[in-house]
Amino acid sequence: MSSFFVCCISFAFAQKSISGRVVDGVSSETLAYVSIGLPGTSIGTVSGEDGRFILEIPANMALSDK
Repeated sequence: MSSFFVCCISFAFAQKSISGRVVDGVSSETLAYVSIGLPGTSIGTVSGEDGRFILEIPANMALSDK
């Protein structure tokens, strides 16, 4: 059985961090301990028990919407 989830993300460009909450796309149930990362980098974090996370981005890294 596969699990589908939706990640609500807030971009904070001035602070160079991404924060949000990971929830199941069907039930809207919070998903704890989900790995979140930037593709092609070693930058990542894990959501907490409440599904929330903060991903810190190095100041010299450009964010793209691609």
